[in-house]
Amino acid sequence: MKHCYVKRLFSLIELLVVIAIIGILASLLMPALSQSKVGSKRLACANNLKQLGIIHVFYQNSNDDQIVMAYADKNLMWQIGDNRSISYDDYFAEYFQLTLSFDQQREDWLRKSYPNIEHGSFDLYLCPADTLEIWSIRTNSLRRTYGMVAGNWDGNPRYMGTSMQNYSVKVTKVAEPSSTYLMAEAPDRGNNMGKEYLSQIWTPETQILGGETNLHGQAVSYNYLSVDSHVSFDMYEDNIGLSGTITTPRGGWTRYSND
Repeated sequence: MKHCYVKRLFSLIELLVVIAIIGILASLLMPALSQSKVGSKRLACANNLKQLGIIHVFYQNSNDDQIVMAYADKNLMWQIGDNRSISYDDYFAEYFQLTLSFDQQREDWLRKSYPNIEHGSFDLYLCPADTLEIWSIRTNSLRRTYGMVAGNWDGNPRYMGTSMQNYSVKVTKVAEPSSTYLMAEAPDRGNNMGKEYLSQIWTPETQILGGETNLHGQAVSYNYLSVDSHVSFDMYEDNIGLSGTITTPRGGWTRYSND
């Protein structure tokens, strides 16, 4: 005797229930996936800073432990018979095995159109989470995210950081290298390679001038490279010292201790 089997199909109601369950699961998973993506970009940005820290160690070892100047303008360079304005990334170029010509270093921004510039060589300077469009008048230049931490000396040299325009200190002059910032993120449309603007970051307030206060999914929190080359992820007012503010920071923004 032959048996007949009838395939049971999903009813419309059952199909709708399955679709609804899939939708609920997707809605639960999407925030986690999105957060994971944000976290991976933050780690990539931190890795960029870490590698720039290694490059800086090479620089200081070649320059008698001197921290690189954020920016050397023509007023300083003329004193040694030079006619260039040089930003910290110009100084670092040789460690990328790139040779910038006299004219390229003299420019106040690095142009994409220079024939000897390999754009990929400068990926370290741009955080993957920093997607701000460059200023329209600078569309031929290369963006960057990072700058040297200058600190706001507020008329008192004691409150200066480690690197600024026309001035820097030796690593040995930094009281607490592990808690003193060397470089930080400052996402801004005008933060361009070779340019004075944001080569030096004066204060936490300077970091948010570009309007990007949620770079890594956490309000006003950024990656910071310390003088000892470790990277931390801090809220911008976490390390300003007991008496500091976001406009006159102390703590990790100066090269002294107990401030």
